Amino acid sequence: MIITKSTDQRVIDGVAMANKVLTDKKFIESMALRYNFDMCNMQPTALIAYTQRHLKLNMVEVVLFKPFFRWSKTMAMFKSAQPDKVSLSCRKLNRSTDKLEQAASIAGSIVHELMHLIDNQLPMFSCGHGNNNPKGKTWTVPYAFGRLAKTFIILHY
Repeated sequence: MIITKSTDQRVIDGVAMANKVLTDKKFIESMALRYNFDMCNMQPTALIAYTQRHLKLNMVEVVLFKPFFRWSKTMAMFKSAQPDKVSLSCRKLNRSTDKLEQAASIAGSIVHELMHLIDNQLPMFSCGHGNNNPKGKTWTVPYAFGRLAKTFIILHY
């Protein structure tokens, strides 16, 4: 389960949406039907099963951080030194004037970073996206899961 101790309603809503989409049968099935992901040597069904198992057995906490550089483009991050934490930039929480779109965007960032967490937990597999340049990485696991989770939330909730 994904949790947060933040009192910021934008984070609370994003965490709720991330939990909802990651347990939504239609979303899970749509991700499992993918043939494969770029830069990933793990079958989508196995990745989903491991993600669900990890979330069932562990608490993943979403925390806020404040980038030193005010204009940092970093929206969220995962650090292997904190294996069950996903960090969101407090400078990047205002993403839309539409409440659902904003919650979906934050949930998408949480799901993206969660995929890095899962990648870190599975040293025998690789399902990341290499460096932080997003160019040409649309169908890597973190970008695809995050983007598709955001889109699914907007279309179905």
